[in-house]
Amino acid sequence: MADRIVFHFNKASLGDSSIPPWTLKTRGQTHYVWHLESAVGFSTKETPDNPHTRGSIQFRGHLDLREVSGKLHAYITGDPPCPLTPSSTSSSATPSLPA
Repeated sequence: MADRIVFHFNKASLGDSSIPPWTLKTRGQTHYVWHLESAVGFSTKETPDNPHTRGSIQFRGHLDLREVSGKLHAYITGDPPCPLTPSSTSSSATPSLPA
């Protein structure tokens, strides 16, 4: 079954270039990433009463986190998961996600 993955811009990155610009939330965990690629579509999630994030993008799929050139990248694939080749080379170990 596909997971719900919520994606939004990380405003903290505006003041500090060492902070990743994207925030992903899934399975009760938050991940800060430098790049995201998706093989699935998305829908918007509006949260007008939230003072921090007025809206975000929501995916249904499987999240794969990979370190590429020392920075965390996210790849979202469909159900069932299918391989998604990163646009960057030099992919290294894939961190495992909590169950």
